[in-house]
Amino acid sequence: MNTIYWCEFPETVNWKELQKILDKLNYNIKIYIPCKTIAQYIWWKKELKKSTPNLREVNVWPILEKNEGYWFSGFTSKENINKLDQFNGTKMKIDLEMPPINYDYSFYLMIKYILRYLFKKAPNQKHLIKKILKLKKESNILINEFPLPKFLLKRWGCYFPKINGINKNIMSYPTIFPRFYIFNYIRKEFKKNKNISVSLGLIGTGILQKEPIYKNINKFKKDLTTIKKIGIKNIAIYSLDSILKRKNPENWLKLIQGF
Repeated sequence: MNTIYWCEFPETVNWKELQKILDKLNYNIKIYIPCKTIAQYIWWKKELKKSTPNLREVNVWPILEKNEGYWFSGFTSKENINKLDQFNGTKMKIDLEMPPINYDYSFYLMIKYILRYLFKKAPNQKHLIKKILKLKKESNILINEFPLPKFLLKRWGCYFPKINGINKNIMSYPTIFPRFYIFNYIRKEFKKNKNISVSLGLIGTGILQKEPIYKNINKFKKDLTTIKKIGIKNIAIYSLDSILKRKNPENWLKLIQGF
């Protein structure tokens, strides 16, 4: 399997300790780190090349301030969508998600949040699509997309059609969504697009700090095996920083390396 790692909180990582583990395993990895500006990305890339030579690639994951939406969608203002321009020419992940919920996370509250937006149409959907198509000419783009019905994703500006030169990743998180739903969803997507990639997690919490996570490595291994059986060749792990916070992070990395 071709594996990449999301690293949402790079400032929490002990990169020298990570290098020791990667060196011991003889393991080179590719990561995406969130950055609000190109200057921030250039700084991280330079620093990580020095501290962690086993990082084969350090790619960028453009984000916004949390009060601006953090991720990108058709509800993002045109001004904030235009902030993607500074990352032109890079290898980037564009996260197409609704703005973060502003209350404590739970599956019930997430459904309630979705229902609140059920009939709302995003005003800047077309602007976001045009922006991504423009960036595609000089950039290597990976679109990150939620496993929700297409009519909702399109209405919210959180969907991008299959287009040559743009790869797609489905956030297939069995810790958040019911397993039968997730694996059925990605089976259908894989039939339509053999090059699709999927994210597996959550190994640790994200920006909301209360998302459900894997209780142990065995559950994670089981889901990793299921994804491999489906035939998926490209996988993203959420997340590198959370692996390093678990007991025996070497075991998690070794397991992923073995796939």
